[in-house]
Amino acid sequence: MLHRGGALRSDAAAEELGVSRRTIERDIAVLDEVLEGRVVRETTPDGGAARRLPEAERRWHVTLGQLLAVGLGARLAGFLSGKHFVTDVAPLLEQLGRSLAPGDRRRLRRLEEKIVVIGTGQKDVRRRPEVQVRLATMVEGLLLEREVEVGYLSHNRRSRGEAPRGLRVHPLALVLHRGGVYFVVDIVAGDWPTPPARVLLALDRIGAATATEVPFDPPPRFDAAEHLRDAFGIFVDGAPYDAVVQVDAPLAPYFEERFWHASQRIERRPDGSLVVQLRVAGQVEIADWVVSLGEHAEVISPAPLRELVAAKLATALARHRDRLAT
Repeated sequence: MLHRGGALRSDAAAEELGVSRRTIERDIAVLDEVLEGRVVRETTPDGGAARRLPEAERRWHVTLGQLLAVGLGARLAGFLSGKHFVTDVAPLLEQLGRSLAPGDRRRLRRLEEKIVVIGTGQKDVRRRPEVQVRLATMVEGLLLEREVEVGYLSHNRRSRGEAPRGLRVHPLALVLHRGGVYFVVDIVAGDWPTPPARVLLALDRIGAATATEVPFDPPPRFDAAEHLRDAFGIFVDGAPYDAVVQVDAPLAPYFEERFWHASQRIERRPDGSLVVQLRVAGQVEIADWVVSLGEHAEVISPAPLRELVAAKLATALARHRDRLAT
């Protein structure tokens, strides 16, 4: 009751706890002795006595939803664990635990047993200390708004045997997508066709990162979610277009329960199938998504997207047939 921040009165406490006022007064006498110098004694307007715990002495009380948010945050960041991340979270959680009321402290300790995050396909940073260092450098630039020098080697340049690009970037946002870490950056100088440019850099493609002391001013009103709005995932490639996909009735309940894209419009047909319309930019990510829906989805339009999905499925079918033939 003291930790809640209100005034502790014997009559109110006796009523709330269902015990006699005399019992409460004996307990308060013990509290006065144990907490000598920390409890403030007050006289109430009716002439009674009350005790209050100064704000600096109070323990936090958190809701179950807040505890869940803390536990989920720690679990979801598990693939980032290492010198600079989850190991830094542990002391923070300990500090939080010491400041909580006893019941909340016990619940916090047991959270790890109660939350499971299955990260199929996640890029595991825990076993890559060199990536942890680069990630920490990029986050430092992001939070402190300082330029970072990076060496960036895309898949295409690596396949051609080319050297990494040397870039000076302003980190604007960190993006987590399907177990990978990406940064929205402004390229301000370096080996890039037309700097300045706003691009997305994958953490795994950053071969080196060096923090500088050069500050920068973030673009006014920059919104990373708005920047990625038209992507079906994270890659924005070309102008937005309307994609129409038909989903068979057996998959409709699963499909309707999930959020796929901010632009989605879903129409249910009399036979139970769905017509899904999305406004997106780029074809590769949405084509891979349609392929993942297997025999239950068909691209109605546009024709180039339909052709891309058909080509992917034909290639996969040929590979599996060849394997069966052998």
